[in-house]
Formats: sequence, structure tokens, C-alpha cells
Amino acid sequence: MTTPDLKNRQNGLPASDDAHAATSHEPSLFEKCHEYFKPSGDYAQIKAADLYPYFRPIERNEGTSAIMNGEEIVMAGSNNYLGLTADPRVQEASAEAIRKYGTGCTGSRFLNGTLDLHLELEERLADFMNEEACVLFSTGYMTNMGVIEGVAGRGDVVLPPQRHGPPAHPDEARPRRTTGRRQAHRHRRRLLDERQGCAGARTD
Repeated sequence: MTTPDLKNRQNGLPASDDAHAATSHEPSLFEKCHEYFKPSGDYAQIKAADLYPYFRPIERNEGTSAIMNGEEIVMAGSNNYLGLTADPRVQEASAEAIRKYGTGCTGSRFLNGTLDLHLELEERLADFMNEEACVLFSTGYMTNMGVIEGVAGRGDVVLPPQRHGPPAHPDEARPRRTTGRRQAHRHRRRLLDERQGCAGARTD
């Protein structure tokens, strides 16, 4: 298994022999997995020390606290910032929606998955934000993918800000046809100034 010559492929050129030779030593996916999970590797040692932080089952979630391994812990890693998932009003409204619409939309928003609830919420959010309209996405990742993919064009450079929380997925800032460069807030104006002389530069 080798890494494809994406640079030449994007330019419509066949992969070069030099690029193939430079990547022919790349280990296969299965070799990488075997290396990662070997008994002497970091994964096995971290798991043995009970320090592996991922895929830990939660037995009960109260929003700001949770039950794991039978013990109550403070939930500091959730995006449930306002604790609304445990609010009785939200729970009752969710139960009522399930009784009326079922447990899923059975389709995408584009086809048969748009409920009158979606439209009502979008209208109320737009009114709250004093905007003409809005559209809902199910996750922040999908928001970035949908909005940037729709606005950015071929040759555009996307400059997402650095943030102090978990890093955004690279795909969020690098849709097809664009270049992504993560920059600190304070450097954005300088970078935009540098690009003012570029043909077709956009700063919106």
C-alpha cells in the first residue's frame, strides 16, 4: 500500500516514478495496526495503567456529572455546556416529539427528513439573532463542512483561527479546491494584507 501522488493527481498529471519510489516503503494499514497494538507498545501500557481516555462507557449522564464504573464524576469534557440534556422541560419536549414523529427523521433534510419542527426552530433562531434566516446543522463539524464548502471556491485560501480547545478536524478547513492554513487571530489581518495584491483575493 502506497500513498498516492495527490499533488500531481490534483494537477491532472500522472503520479511520477520518483513519488512512487519515495512512498513505496510506507507500511500498510494492517502493519500500522499491528505495530500500534503490540504488547510492548504505548497503547498496551496505557491501557494496563487505566489511563486510556477514549471509549469509556458512561452508565448515567446528568449533564454536569456522570456515572462511570459505578462512581459519580464531574463531567468536564462534554459540549452540553448549559446542562439542558438533563433539564426536565427539554426531556419532556423530546419525549413528546418522539411520540409524534418517532425516533428518527428516516431521511435527509434534502429529501424527506425535514420536519415542521426544524422549520419552526430555524425561524425562531433567526428571529432571536435578528437575521433573515438560518439553517441548522447537526454538529459543528458538519456546519464548517457545509458552510465553507459552499462559500469557498477554487484557489481560495481558508484561514481558520487557532483555538485553545480540541483541534478542529483538518477537513473542516480544507474543503475540495481550497488550501487550509490555521492561524492565530492576531495574524489574520497581516495575512489578509499580504494577499491583497493577489488576483481574485477574497476577504469575506
